[in-house]
Amino acid sequence: MATEQPVAGDKLNSPDHSLMHRQIAADSSAPVKSIDIDADGAIQGGTPLFQNINPTNLISNGDFESWSAGTAVAPDGWTAQGAGASVAREGTIFKLGTYSSAFTRGGTNCSFYQDVASTRGITYFRGRNITFGMWVYATVAARTKLIVIDNGGSSASSFHTGGSSWEFLTVTHTVDAAATGTLIARADIEAGDTTCYYDGAMLVEGSSAFAFSPKPIVYPGAANQGDILFDGGTDIERLTPGTSGDVLITEGASKNPRWGSVGSISIQTFTSSGTWTKPSSGTMALIQAWGAGGGGGSGTPDGGGGGGGYIETWIDIGDLGATETVTIGAGGTVSWGGGGGDGGTTTFGSHASGYGGGGGGDGGSVYSTAGGVAEGAGGDKNPPTVPINIYGGGGSCNTNNVNVAGSKALYGGGGGGSDGGAGGVSTYGGNGGASGNPGTAGTQPGGGGGAGAGDTYGAIGGAGQCIVTVF
Repeated sequence: MATEQPVAGDKLNSPDHSLMHRQIAADSSAPVKSIDIDADGAIQGGTPLFQNINPTNLISNGDFESWSAGTAVAPDGWTAQGAGASVAREGTIFKLGTYSSAFTRGGTNCSFYQDVASTRGITYFRGRNITFGMWVYATVAARTKLIVIDNGGSSASSFHTGGSSWEFLTVTHTVDAAATGTLIARADIEAGDTTCYYDGAMLVEGSSAFAFSPKPIVYPGAANQGDILFDGGTDIERLTPGTSGDVLITEGASKNPRWGSVGSISIQTFTSSGTWTKPSSGTMALIQAWGAGGGGGSGTPDGGGGGGGYIETWIDIGDLGATETVTIGAGGTVSWGGGGGDGGTTTFGSHASGYGGGGGGDGGSVYSTAGGVAEGAGGDKNPPTVPINIYGGGGSCNTNNVNVAGSKALYGGGGGGSDGGAGGVSTYGGNGGASGNPGTAGTQPGGGGGAGAGDTYGAIGGAGQCIVTVF
C-alpha cells in the first residue's frame, strides 16, 4: 500500500508480488515491472504488470470439447453451413485438450461460425478492434482461412499453407462504427474439397493474438437463493426457482431444463361396490384389493373366521377401460349352531381379485380355518411383473375350552378368535373379531369374524375393500 501521495514521475513497483508506491527520486534502482503515474495520478503505461495475462476469450467452446448434440454434427456453440459439408469430432488429430473439429468441404464452399455479438451486443463492439485466432491443420495449401464479418465489412486471415501441420491463423478486424445485427467469426473452406481440422479458437478485444484460454463462466444476472446454473449450449444460463411443488424436468439432449408439475395423483377408495372412472392424467395404476373375512362359527367347539386375502398389482393405464366395475366382497355370514360363511371375493374388473377368508367351524367337528386364498387374476405390466398375493390370518379353533386368539396378518385381514380368544391384528388389513357371547365382527377390510363363546352366535366377517391409485 502507498505510504504517501504519488506525484509525477513516481512508479508503482511489484518486486515481490505486492503492489507498493516507490519514489524514483529517492530510489534510483529501476523496478523490474512497473506502471507510470502522471501529474493527475493516472496510469500511463510503463512496463506492463499484467503482460502475461490473457484477455477474455469471447468464443464459446473454442477447444471443441463439448458435443452434446452428437459427434457428427456441429459442436456446442458453433453452426455449420454449406451444401455437402460435414463436421465430426476428431480424437486423433488435435492441438489442445482431447478433440478438434474436423470440417469437410463436399462440392461447394462451406464454413462454420459463431456470432460473438451475442456476448455483449453489437453496440458494444462498434469501432473496436477485435482479433480472431485459431489453430488450423490442413493437408492442402490455400483452402482454409479465418474471416470476421459485420454488416459493414469483413477481414480475412491468410490461407493455411498446407503441409499437414498445425498453423495459428489470425485476423484483426475493426468493427464498423454503425454495425448492427451479428458479428461473425468463422472458418471457411473453399476452392476444392478437403478436410481441415480446427482447435483452440480465441477471439479477444484488441489487435494482438493470444494463446488459447477458455471463455470464462460468468454468472448470468443477479444471484438468488434457489437458482440453478446450466449449460445453455453457448453460455451458462440461470434457471430461477419454480413454484413450490414443481419438479425439474429434462427435455432430452440439447434442450434446456425447465420447471413443471408431474400431475396430481388420483386415489379412489371403494368400501362398497361401485364404478371406477379413469382420470384424465397418469400412466400407471396400482390396484389393491382385500377379500372379505369369513364369518365366525357357532357352537362348541367353535372356530373364528379366516381373514380375507390381499392382492396388489400394477397395470398400464392404457390397458384399463374408461370405467371398471368394482365389486366388494361381503363378510361371511353366521348361523345358529353352524359354521360361518366364507368371505366374498373383491374384484376390480377382470384385472384383480382378492379372495375371502374361510368360515369358522361349528360345534359338530374341529375346525381351524385358513385365511383367504390370495391367488387370482392380476395385471401383467411392470412394476412388478406379477401381482403380489398374500393370505389373510387364519381363524383360531378351540377343542379344549381354552381361549385361542386369531392369527395375525401383515396385509390380509386378521383371523377371528375362538372361545373367548381375541381377534388377530393386521397391520394393513382389518382386525379379526374376538370370540364372545356373541362374537365380535371382523373389521373392514377383511377381518375374520369372532366365534361365539359357548352356544352363542359367531359374528360376521369384515367386508372387503379396493383402492385404485393412478400415478
